Amino acid sequence: MEALKTERIELPRVGFGTFRMPRDGCPPVVESALELGYRHIDTAKMYQNEEAVGAAIAASDLARKQLHLTTKVWHENLEPESLHRALDASLGKLGVDFVNLYMVHWPSRDMDLGAVMETMQGFLQKGTVRSIGVCNLNVTMLRKAVEEIGAPIARHQIEYHRSSTSRKCWATCARKAFQSSPMPHLDNAGPRATLYYKESSSSMA
Repeated sequence: MEALKTERIELPRVGFGTFRMPRDGCPPVVESALELGYRHIDTAKMYQNEEAVGAAIAASDLARKQLHLTTKVWHENLEPESLHRALDASLGKLGVDFVNLYMVHWPSRDMDLGAVMETMQGFLQKGTVRSIGVCNLNVTMLRKAVEEIGAPIARHQIEYHRSSTSRKCWATCARKAFQSSPMPHLDNAGPRATLYYKESSSSMA
């Protein structure tokens, strides 16, 4: 499968998203995805299925180095100490000692973006996280993270579909030639793709 290369990591272009996948039904679905050749699995604390995803991975015959595993921290846990606890909890549920990509799932109104990025860069140094990313930031927040803070953002994940409100951010990312990795979800709104972007420079101009 074609791979994307970005800050610190290389990952399969097509990933398997687990949003709205119930815990009880998750393991067999993820196991089937792995059998079909998916090697990029995307989960999150908010999905409440990290433990189920971990069980599916454990049941497979795949070595850890064959998988790209993404999870995300919820906006309620962006204080430095809470971030540490959230990552430890996710690693425990997934049954791994590191994740390939750790992302801020949603920004919070009172978050200190600099402190968040500093804490996450500490995870990089410790080796419990191989790359860091963000989700659902607006253009102003994304510029601050990349240009002012200088965070090594490997991915920015936003939704992109007919009813999406993220078109301005999408256009900014497109001008910077960000690469995309679709994460399809089927739900009551119909099929949609969640896209990842690569930013390798320090400017969002």
